[in-house]
Amino acid sequence: MSVNIPTLSPEQTDRARAVCEHVYEISDRIAARFMADFERLQQDDPEAIGDKRWGFTEQTGAVNFERGPIKYALHARKHMPLKLRYLPYLTDIRRAFDIGVGTAQMFMLLRDALRIEVSGLDAPEAEGSLIYKEFREALGITGDVGMFKVAAGVDVPIPADSAVLALWPVFDRGWGMEEHAWFMDMCARRGAERVVWRFNMLNAPEPILTFYRERMGAVAPRENDPGFLIVRL
Repeated sequence: MSVNIPTLSPEQTDRARAVCEHVYEISDRIAARFMADFERLQQDDPEAIGDKRWGFTEQTGAVNFERGPIKYALHARKHMPLKLRYLPYLTDIRRAFDIGVGTAQMFMLLRDALRIEVSGLDAPEAEGSLIYKEFREALGITGDVGMFKVAAGVDVPIPADSAVLALWPVFDRGWGMEEHAWFMDMCARRGAERVVWRFNMLNAPEPILTFYRERMGAVAPRENDPGFLIVRL
């Protein structure tokens, strides 16, 4: 059976290309600055390189420019196209709330390519928080991104009637069924109209995906992409 894959309009496609070029230019500048900081720290304060706020290290604490948050600046031309494939499934959103804005690649595509009203949040001490701050300032979105650490049991300040976006998140590391059930109930209580997940698959074992599909009525609109789920509330 053929799969109906939505597409962007020509105007949306042109705007998405323009967003990519803008993000690439800013990413190149930020990558150059942070790599200069890396070289400086190697000489002056090697232990500081392990501070995860810089974004040079992966989760284990090892320096890794392919897996640490610095990858989004160094390799923006690799990561932006991965975001583009999800845009056609989000075109009917009127207002979005992005949990974990990061380097704002999806934030800018939603706002400037799809013309969606977008706000969001980041954890103030997140891995890569220094580089994320640099991106927010360079892109002029500082006022649209609040500082908030998502933790199970603490309501997130979600604007009413928003689509909640949890795209490649890290806040759900270690969460089980109870935490996910709380999160979905909280989103509903806050007046969200849908939740869009794109799980980091290490955080989404099959029981979690089954919970969303069977108990929350989630749909997985992309074939062979089980971690991309949309739940209408």
